[in-house]
Amino acid sequence: RTREYVEIVRKVIARDEPVAFEGNHYTLPHPGGTGLGKPLKSTLHPLRTDIPIYLGAEGPKNVAMTAEIADGWLPIFFAPKDDG
Repeated sequence: RTREYVEIVRKVIARDEPVAFEGNHYTLPHPGGTGLGKPLKSTLHPLRTDIPIYLGAEGPKNVAMTAEIADGWLPIFFAPKDDG
């Protein structure tokens, strides 16, 4: 889910076009919607479109995924090993 979520957030921040997404966990616009609403497009105009996305993750698989899809890692309960 995190991988899809980050992809959606990047599309919203980019503001290139109304956000449409179809993944395993998220679909935009919502398939059960009435069709009367507008596609998702941020009303905010960020000063830059390359806003970094940081993820808090623990466990080897989540940290590895964070390295793939995010711009930074916020370690949770992380203590470096003391090699003495």
